[in-house]
Amino acid sequence: MPVEVILPKVDMDMTHGTLAVWHVAEGETVVQGAALFDIETDKAAMEVEAPATGTLHHITALPGDKVAVGTVVAWIYAAGEDIVAGPVATATLQETAPRGADPVVLASLDLQGDAAPSRHVAPSPQAQLAPRATPAARMAARGAGVFLDAVPGTGPLGRVQRVDITAFLQAATQS
Repeated sequence: MPVEVILPKVDMDMTHGTLAVWHVAEGETVVQGAALFDIETDKAAMEVEAPATGTLHHITALPGDKVAVGTVVAWIYAAGEDIVAGPVATATLQETAPRGADPVVLASLDLQGDAAPSRHVAPSPQAQLAPRATPAARMAARGAGVFLDAVPGTGPLGRVQRVDITAFLQAATQS
């Protein structure tokens, strides 16, 4: 399963960041921990590292795009992993939604003022089927035989985290 590359929250009050530059082009190999892209916020500029080793695909945010925290901006596929059709292949542009944002994120955004995003890429069919979750949460759920859509997420934008899986399992054993 490909690893989601997420725009991280680097400041307590950060709601979005501007993607400044990609250090790796789509289709190129990246090593976990290597510089992947730079983001700029109201307070700082930061280099974001690759969360996994593999090949970068389906880049959904381009330099200059304002992106909500927690939005998937690309996917990293492991060597030999099948590349599935991604959000770039199903892209539709709209004037009121951010590029790469998923519909749940869009519903929670305030689209007024300077923070108003300008583009939207429809989520991939894979994203529509699978709930948002960290790789650690996916692994924990798989190991425990838990379906992610049954677990309420407490992470950014409702993303399921490993602690959510642990809490869900503890609640299930107490019932």
